[in-house]
Amino acid sequence: PPLANAISRRSRMAKMAEKKSNPKEGPATAAGANTKLQMLASGAIAGAVSRSVTAPIDRVKILYQVNPNRHFTLIGAMKSLNMIFKNTGLPGLWRGNTLAVARIAPFSAITYTSFSMYEVALAEADTFGPDSAISIRFAAGSAAGATATALTYPLDLVRARIAAHWSLQPRYTSFFSGVQEIIRKEGVSSLYAGLAPTMLGIIPYAGVSFAVFETLKAHMRERQDGEPISTPTRLLCGGTAGLVAQTATYPLHVVRRRMQVCYCYTFPCNFPPCTSVKIRAHTHSPTPTLSFTFRERSK
Repeated sequence: PPLANAISRRSRMAKMAEKKSNPKEGPATAAGANTKLQMLASGAIAGAVSRSVTAPIDRVKILYQVNPNRHFTLIGAMKSLNMIFKNTGLPGLWRGNTLAVARIAPFSAITYTSFSMYEVALAEADTFGPDSAISIRFAAGSAAGATATALTYPLDLVRARIAAHWSLQPRYTSFFSGVQEIIRKEGVSSLYAGLAPTMLGIIPYAGVSFAVFETLKAHMRERQDGEPISTPTRLLCGGTAGLVAQTATYPLHVVRRRMQVCYCYTFPCNFPPCTSVKIRAHTHSPTPTLSFTFRERSK
C-alpha cells in the first residue's frame, strides 16, 4: 500500500504539472486555444445576455442615480418598477435595452479580448517582476476597461439618457437621432460628457474586477488539482468580483450618470449641467470622504 500510495501521488503530481505546462483555460492562454473571433463572440454574447436580464433593475438604478430628489429605498424602487410597468407596459422596463446591448456587446468583446492581449504583453515584458500575477491582472484589466470605454462611450451616453427619461415617450427614437439632436443642441463634445469620471472609475473598477475574478478562479483550480472549474463556481467568482469592484467605485458611476443625463432633464434638478468635475479626497477627517465640484456648461 505505501508503494501504491507513492505511485498514485506521483501520478497526480505529474498530471498537475502537465496541466500547468499546457493549461486548458485562463485568459493568458485563451488566445492560443481559441481564435480572437471566438473570444470576441463569447464576450459579446455574455455581455448582451447579462445586460438584457438585468435591464429593468438597471433602468431604475439610473433614475435614482441622476435625480437628487429621489431617495432610494427597496420599497420605493419596487414602486418605480410598478409605475413604469403601468404607464408603458413591459417594453418600458426594457427601454433603451437595444441600445444598451448594442453598446455592451462590443464593450464586453473588446474588454475580454484586449485583456488577454494586455496580460500576455505585461507578463512577457516582466513589468512587475516575479510573483506579480495579481498586479498584472489589475493592470491588464484597467487597460482593457479604459480601451473599451473610450471606443463605446457615445453609445453609453445616449442609452443613459433614454433610460433616464421618465415620460411615456422615449426621448430619442434611435441612437442616430439621439446623436444628431445632441450635436445640434449641445455640440460634438457633449457626446463625451462625463468621460473623465468614467475613466477615473473604470480603471480601478475593471482592474479590481479582473484581478479578483482571475485570482479566485486560479485559487479554485488549485483546490481542484487543476481540474476545470464548474459554471456555478465561475458565476460565484464573477459575482464576487463584480460586487467588490462596483462597491469600491460606485460614487464615480453616480457622477458619470449625472454628467451624462442632467443636461437634458425636464424636471427641476439641483444638479447643474456641467462639463467638468473636480474630485477631492478628504482623508484627514475621522471619516474619509470624496467631494465633487462641478463647472456649469456654458449656454
